[in-house]
Amino acid sequence: MKAIPLLLSTIWLSIAFSAAVIAQNPAPADLAETTYQSGRDLFAKEKYADAQLQFEESARLWKLIGPDGASASADALHYAARCVLYQGKREEAMEQFKLAYEMRLALDPAKPCDLAESLREMGKLYLSLGEYAHAKEHCEGALAQAIACYGEGSTQEADMMNNLGVALLRLEQYQQAIATQEQALMIRQKALPANHPDLGQSYMNLGEAQKNIGKIKESLFYYEKGLAIFKIEPQKHLKDLAYAYNEIGQCHLANNDYAKASENLERADSIMVVINADTSSAYSYVCAQMAQLQMMQKNFPKAIEWYTKAVDIWRRSFKNPNTQLGSLIINLGFTKISNEDFKLALADFQEAKKIYESVLGPQSNLGAVADMWIGNTYRKWYLKTKEDSLLVKARMHYRLATPIKEGQLLNEHTAAGQRKALSDAVSIFERAISAETLHLALHPEDSPEYAWHLSEAVHGFQLLVDSREANARYFSGIPDADLNRDSTILAQITTLETERQTLLEKGAGLTDSLVLSLSTQIFSRKQELADWRTHLEKNYPRYFNLKYDVNFATLAQTQAFLTPSQTLLEYFVGKFDIFVFVVKHDTSWVVAVPRDSKLPGWVKSFQDGICAYHSAAPGKAPLTYEKSVVQYAEAAQNLYGTLVAPVAGALTPEVIVVPGDGLAGLPFEALLTAAPADLGSFSTYPFLLRNHSFQYAYSATMLQQMSAHEHPAKRQRGLLAFAPFFEKDTASLALRLQREAALRGGFSALPYSGEEVFRAKRRYGGQSEVLTGRAATKQKFLKLAPSYSVLHLATHGKANYQAGDFSFLAFASENETAEGGILTAGELYNLRLQADLVLLSACETARGEQQRGEGVVSLARAFAYAGAKSMVASLWSVNDQSTMLIIDHFHAGIKSGMAKNVALANAKRQYLEKNPGRLSHPFFWAAFVGVGDTAPISP
Repeated sequence: MKAIPLLLSTIWLSIAFSAAVIAQNPAPADLAETTYQSGRDLFAKEKYADAQLQFEESARLWKLIGPDGASASADALHYAARCVLYQGKREEAMEQFKLAYEMRLALDPAKPCDLAESLREMGKLYLSLGEYAHAKEHCEGALAQAIACYGEGSTQEADMMNNLGVALLRLEQYQQAIATQEQALMIRQKALPANHPDLGQSYMNLGEAQKNIGKIKESLFYYEKGLAIFKIEPQKHLKDLAYAYNEIGQCHLANNDYAKASENLERADSIMVVINADTSSAYSYVCAQMAQLQMMQKNFPKAIEWYTKAVDIWRRSFKNPNTQLGSLIINLGFTKISNEDFKLALADFQEAKKIYESVLGPQSNLGAVADMWIGNTYRKWYLKTKEDSLLVKARMHYRLATPIKEGQLLNEHTAAGQRKALSDAVSIFERAISAETLHLALHPEDSPEYAWHLSEAVHGFQLLVDSREANARYFSGIPDADLNRDSTILAQITTLETERQTLLEKGAGLTDSLVLSLSTQIFSRKQELADWRTHLEKNYPRYFNLKYDVNFATLAQTQAFLTPSQTLLEYFVGKFDIFVFVVKHDTSWVVAVPRDSKLPGWVKSFQDGICAYHSAAPGKAPLTYEKSVVQYAEAAQNLYGTLVAPVAGALTPEVIVVPGDGLAGLPFEALLTAAPADLGSFSTYPFLLRNHSFQYAYSATMLQQMSAHEHPAKRQRGLLAFAPFFEKDTASLALRLQREAALRGGFSALPYSGEEVFRAKRRYGGQSEVLTGRAATKQKFLKLAPSYSVLHLATHGKANYQAGDFSFLAFASENETAEGGILTAGELYNLRLQADLVLLSACETARGEQQRGEGVVSLARAFAYAGAKSMVASLWSVNDQSTMLIIDHFHAGIKSGMAKNVALANAKRQYLEKNPGRLSHPFFWAAFVGVGDTAPISP
C-alpha cells in the first residue's frame, strides 16, 4: 500500500526537477529532442529497457512545454510502447499505445500518418494477443488513415491491407481475407522490386489463407514463391525462412507426403535453433508440426513430447491464456487419445474448453471442438471397456457440440466459409453419428432421428441453401426491376470468373497482374451482390423468411414421401466407418459398416475397368479389353459387398441413393451381386440393374424440395431439344468443326445426336422444337429453355475436376467463336427453368469438382439450382450410338406414363436385351443416371 504514494512522489519530483531544468534552459525543446534522440540510438542498439526510459522522459518533457509539444510527446510515448512490446510485455505495451493514440487523436488537426501508425501497432498487437475482432477494427482504421495520408496505391496502404487480411483470416472470413491480401499484393507488385521481402510476406499470407480453405495446391504455390524470395538473402530473413519451411511442411503433411514434410519441418527447426528462437512463441508452431508428423507416423510418445514442448513455450510467452494455447492443448490431448491415455486426454480437453469459454464465452465454435474431443475420448474409452456410462457421456458432449457447428453452417453466407464450415462439420458429425449407432445397437427400439438429422445437414448443404435463396427471389413478390439488378450483378460475376478461369487455364499464374485484377473485381461485385441482397432482406420480409427457412427433412417426412416400392439409402462416408441409413415408407434404421482402406481404390478400379479401354485413343488403351473386364468385375463385387450387401435384404424394386463422399461417380446399377458365371458373357452378369431401378439425390431434403417445386409461370408443355454437332449437310458440318477444332479441343461430329433428338420430337409431338447444327446456339437455349417442360441436350460436355462451376456444355455460337458457344455451370445459376426433366445427353455431366460433404459440383447440380425438378446426366464420355438407343427407349417410357427412374432402368434393360456381346459392356449403358424427382411427367 505504501508503494503507490512513493511512486507518485517520485513522479512529481521528476516533473518538478524537469520543470526546474526547463525554467533555466533557454531552449527547453532541445532537451526533449536530445532525450528523444538518445532513446532512438538505444532503440537501434536493441537496448529496449534503457530506450524506454529515455522515450518516457522525452514524452514528459514535451508535455511540459504545452500544446506545441503535444505531438512530439505522443511520438515519444509511441516509441516507448514499442520498447515495452519488444521486452515481451504485451498488455503493458497496449496501454501505452492506446495512450499515445488518444494523444494523437486529440491534436487539432490530427495527423493521419501518425494515427495510421498507432492503429497499425495496436492492430498487430491485438493479433498477437488473439483478440481478432479488435484487431480487425484497428486494422480497418489504420487502412483508412493510411489512404488519407499517403493516397491510394501506396506501399503503406498495402501494409495496412496485409495486416487487415491476417485479422480477417483469423476471424475465418476467408473470401474477404483473400481479396484483401490480393489487393495488397497488387499494390506491392506495382510499387516494389520483383523480389522485395514484402512481396514474400504477401505470398506467405495468401498461402495461409488458401491452406485454411483446404486448397493445398494453391497454398504450396504461394508458400514456395515466398520461400524463393527469402532465400535470396537468407541471413536477413532467417525467421521468414523458418516460417516458410514450416508451412510448406504442413502442406506436405496434408498431402501425406511424409518425406517432404519431414525435410521441410527439420529445416524450420534447425533455423529456429540457430537464431536462438527456440523459446519463442513462433517456435511452438514448429513444435506442433513436428508433433503432427510424428502422429501421422504413429510415433505417439514422440508426438506427445513435441506437443508438450509447444504448450510449455506458449504458456511462457503469454501472460493470459488465449485460443492458440487452447488449440495446442487440444492437439496434445488428441495424441494422448491415440496413446490410450484417456484420463490425461480428458484433462487436456477440459482445460482447452475452459480457455475457450474464458476468451470467447459459451457456445463458441472452438468450444464445440473441445466438446467434440471430450465426446470422442469417452467414445473410444467405451469401445475399449464397454462401460455404458462412458457412452452416455460421449453422446452428451457430442450433442453439446453438434448444434453449434450446425448453427455455424447456417449462419455462414460466403461460399469459401461454407466449404470450411462444412468440412469441419463433417468431421464432428461423423463421430456423433458413430456414438449414436453404438447406442442404437444397444437400444434398437430408439429412433435414429438424431443421427439422420446430422447426415442430412451436410449432404448437398450448399445446393440446398443456394436453391432456397434462388427460390426466395422468385416467389417473394420482388419487383422485376429489382430482380433484374440482382441478375445483372450475377451475370457480371460469372463473366469475370470465366475470364479469370480462362487465363489460369492458359497458363497464367495466381499472382499474374490480370488474374489479381479480375479477382479484385470479382470480390467487389460479390460484395455489391451481398449488399444488394441485404437490401432485399430488409425490404421484402417474405424473401428473408423463405431464404433463411432452411429445415432438413425428418425421417417421418422422408418415410411419408416414399412409396411402398421405394427404399432410400443415404451414405455418410466417414474416415473409419460408412453409415448407411435405410429408409422405407414404414420403417428406418442405420447400419455402420467399417470403411475398408481399399474403398477409394475399388472405386477407381471400377471406373477405369469400365472406361479406360473404351475411352482411349485407338491403340493407346492402358489395359487390354480382357484385363479391363476382370478389373471391373472384381471391383464391382467388392463395392457391392461393402456398400449394398449389408442392407441387400431391405431393397425394394426402386432404390434411391444419396451417395456420400467419394461415391458420387458410382452407378450402383452396374455393381455385381456375385461373380459372373462367364466373364466373357455379359448376359451372365448379376447386375443390380436386373432387379432394381436406381435414382440419385443430393439429399433427402433436396429430393423432396425438387419434387415439390412449383413452377411460377406459364410454359409450353413440350420438348426443347438441341443437337449442335449434327447437320444434315455433313460436308458443311465437317468444315465448321475443322474451323472450331483448335478452340474447342477438337470436338467431333455426333451423327447419332440428330436421330436422337428427332426421335424424341416424334415421341412428344405437339409444341416440341428441335434445333440442330448452326441453329442450336447457346443464345437460343438461354432464351427458349425457361418455357419448356422437357429439355434434351445432345451435345458435347466436359467436367472440370478442379473448379466445378466451369464444367461446360458446347453449343453453336452466333458470333462464330467457340467461346461464344460454351455454357458453363456457373452461367446456369443465373437461369430460371421450369423443366420437369433435363436430359443431358453429353459427356461427364454428372461429374466435376468433389467437395467434402457437399458432393460433386457438376452441370447436373447447376440445373438443379436453376429449378429443374430432375435430370438425367452422364458419369463418363458416352458412346454416341448406344446413347441414342437408350435415350429413345427412355423417352418412350416417359411418354407411356412411367416414373422417370423406372423408365431409365427399363431403357437400359431393353438395350442389354437387344445388344448382346461386347455392346452389353457397362460402358455403353451404365453412364446415365437419374437425379432428383422420380414422378411421371403429366401429359
